[in-house]
Amino acid sequence: VLGVAGVGSDGIGIYSPTPSLQNAVVEDCTVTAVNGTGIVFNRGSVHMRNNRVTASGGGIWVFEARGGEISGNLVVGTTEDTGITIIGTHGSTISGNVVRDSYNHGIWLTGDSIHNLVRDNVLTGNGLSTSGHGLYVQGTSNQIEGNTLNFNGGAGLFFNATGCKNTFARNMAQGNDGGGVSACTALFPPESCSQCSGSANVSFGDNLIPGPALF
Repeated sequence: VLGVAGVGSDGIGIYSPTPSLQNAVVEDCTVTAVNGTGIVFNRGSVHMRNNRVTASGGGIWVFEARGGEISGNLVVGTTEDTGITIIGTHGSTISGNVVRDSYNHGIWLTGDSIHNLVRDNVLTGNGLSTSGHGLYVQGTSNQIEGNTLNFNGGAGLFFNATGCKNTFARNMAQGNDGGGVSACTALFPPESCSQCSGSANVSFGDNLIPGPALF
């Protein structure tokens, strides 16, 4: 348990050391008013649970987690970046996080993040000044389930051109502004958009996103 407040310049609130394939637990920590990113984990297996990052430049960055858990975290009011950024992460669970009022996306899965479970996150009011999306997916073969994606500046759920072969179900998106949403080849803007240029994403047919029945 750790509290960090008021780190100036481009400082990071909590930072794991140089990549060392470590197993880490980051739990019940509070980071506020940090100009840089609130919490950064750098390679290995991580359990990052029940942390709070508020009024900081960025929220939580996870680099190259293998079999990790990022759950129950609260990120509110990032001023320069995405709420939770998942980079190069495989076979991990990102669940039960609440992200709101982030400068950019709520949660961002980069193109090298694959085979993850993204479930039951609440991503609301993000990207209002940047057309950021609630959940921005560039990676492949992820399962995206039961997320609440409302009132974001872009789409609630956005798959870009590389965001293919994902499976999604029981997500809900309403009231999103649709900024930066164009060239959608599938789904239903402004609430959802897919620009996937490869193997299509697959829906279980029970998403609560405005569109045809059984979407």
